[in-house]
Amino acid sequence: MGEDGGRIYLCIDLKTFYASVECADRGRDTLTCNLVVADPDRGRTTICLAVSSAMKKLGVRNRCRLFEIPEDIDYIVAKPRMRHYMEVSAKIYSIYLEFVSPDDIHVYSIDECFIDATPYLALYHTDARSFARTLMDAVYERCGIRATAGIGTNLFLAKVALDITAKHVDDGIGYLNRERFRQQIWRHRPITDIWGIGPGIAARLAKYGAEDLMGVAALDEQILYRELGVTAEYLIDHAHGIEPCTIADIHAYEPEATSISSGQVLPRNYTYEEAHTVLREMVDSSVLDLVDRHVVCDGISLYVGYADDRHELARLGASGSVRVTDSCGHVHTATGALLPGAPAAPGATRGGGTASGPQPGRTVTPPPAYREQAPAPHAPQAARDAVRARQAARDPEGASASAVFVGEHGRRTVRGRRAYGYAEASRKLGERTNSFKRLMARFDALYREIVDPARPIKRVNIGFGGLLPEEFATTDLFRDEAAEQAERDLAHAVIAVRDRYGKNALLRGTSYKPAATGASATSRWEDTMPDTSRNRAARRITSPWGDLEFTPVERGGAGARSDAEYDSSRPERRADGRPRASRAAQFMPFAALTGYYDLVREQERVIEPRHELTEEEAEELSRTILQVRRGDLVRITYYDRGGYRTRAGVVRAIEEHRRCLRLGDEIVAFDDIWKLTRA
Repeated sequence: MGEDGGRIYLCIDLKTFYASVECADRGRDTLTCNLVVADPDRGRTTICLAVSSAMKKLGVRNRCRLFEIPEDIDYIVAKPRMRHYMEVSAKIYSIYLEFVSPDDIHVYSIDECFIDATPYLALYHTDARSFARTLMDAVYERCGIRATAGIGTNLFLAKVALDITAKHVDDGIGYLNRERFRQQIWRHRPITDIWGIGPGIAARLAKYGAEDLMGVAALDEQILYRELGVTAEYLIDHAHGIEPCTIADIHAYEPEATSISSGQVLPRNYTYEEAHTVLREMVDSSVLDLVDRHVVCDGISLYVGYADDRHELARLGASGSVRVTDSCGHVHTATGALLPGAPAAPGATRGGGTASGPQPGRTVTPPPAYREQAPAPHAPQAARDAVRARQAARDPEGASASAVFVGEHGRRTVRGRRAYGYAEASRKLGERTNSFKRLMARFDALYREIVDPARPIKRVNIGFGGLLPEEFATTDLFRDEAAEQAERDLAHAVIAVRDRYGKNALLRGTSYKPAATGASATSRWEDTMPDTSRNRAARRITSPWGDLEFTPVERGGAGARSDAEYDSSRPERRADGRPRASRAAQFMPFAALTGYYDLVREQERVIEPRHELTEEEAEELSRTILQVRRGDLVRITYYDRGGYRTRAGVVRAIEEHRRCLRLGDEIVAFDDIWKLTRA
């Protein structure tokens, strides 16, 4: 299998992970149990986070809404338990570590990882398919979770083998090398099935007649760079089955800068003032996170997504509503047959008539939220028009009802969240700070500048960029240092109280307003967690609708390593002067749950007594230790803090005078070793 440069990679995915965990906890199998993971307390329109494999066979897709599931299907609704899913994922990671060194694993997400299997095929005297099966069987036997795997001669081919070919083989293990890639994947459609190609990129490629990777490979590179910029390098290489990045490159990658972000999809259409309440909550929560991490920011960003009434009417009508009052106070009779029309472009005003207009002979009364609202302050029309002009330039074709694609998660618009009208902008602060007062004032100004007060709001996202350690905070003669230090001290006190007693233990008065979402969202989130001391110590995990995470920003140079068929001496810039893409950045984990990677690195240990070696076992172990040399790949089982651990890795040193060896960053005493196997 290793003819393409001699390396073999695995990409292992846990099937319908959230649903599989819930099935396993009930003693059921995801292949036969009809189960969805969703919060029924949020109503029939709530999104299903996951569905079991049995539900998928019946045509139910991930990310559907509860009311979209056919009435004739009997199924279990499991409330999300994110902390529990993270713990199960960390346990599965510990199973992998019994066979593979952490230096050769990259955890890509909560249910997916990459493994460089090359050195372990000789260690275990096996082939790649059998090794993948060993790992998958170990996970199923100990956790009840089924997995699929892709095998490839580079990371990209392993990922594509998992996503495409593994679905069409009985054992759930796909394999691709460069030759098979050209035979099986080059003509595969839709092209959005290929990792890294979303609907937006697919739409750009379609303009030039490229509907598959063969078409991409035939395109002029200049066209791709003009359309996609520096990231075109990924697509050009992937179209030929090339990916020079290795797991070592990923582990060595250091982002040039980081940012922190937060986002919410609101439970209903919000008015201008109601959404501002949510914005204030989000800024408060994010600033606490900045203070807790001891960092300051030098830039902010704001995205506000407008609602589309016709889309909402269709969704609510299908969910069983009889009469609906839209965000302008118009009453409608909702029907499941009513389909969303063309969403409003960024510069357009909302329409109110035709099929979704007011019903004849019926009195229309605006709801109090709109009737009593005072005129909201906003920027001059020229400034708002300028923002919308920039948005229209980025999205010149607008969005239409026909611009959709069907993928793993159902039907989605090609332009994603921007299909329904939006306002977004970012600003440099001219200072570095984590002061809530200063940052909230900047967000207030940005909100007034770009957001249309007359349009209902459905989504709010904020970001803080250019994070640096707190000691780089801006100071000047006009700043009240004592007041800012008092504000930071108060923030640390709030963090301490929340860490000990929960996120709802101490809230600003804003969170008790009718439109606020922070308190109710946190309550629903924490209700799903078992109340144990271990979970209490980690309660600063935020919810899926308000998650906070660090997002890597690409560096200028790459220096990526290559396989035997690819030039390893890659300069920072191409011959035409364009910068190289940072190859490891594309493998960075996305939307990671806060606290998950801390759990991943915790070791699963069971308190157990030491195993006393017999004389024969001790003599055999001594002979094996004497044969071990620095640089050898070994698998070792040893006693550590109340339990036995099994790890695989490279021996970095053998210190006979101290009677120990170094395995990676760990020191293992000879007297603690139970079993030792060398390649």
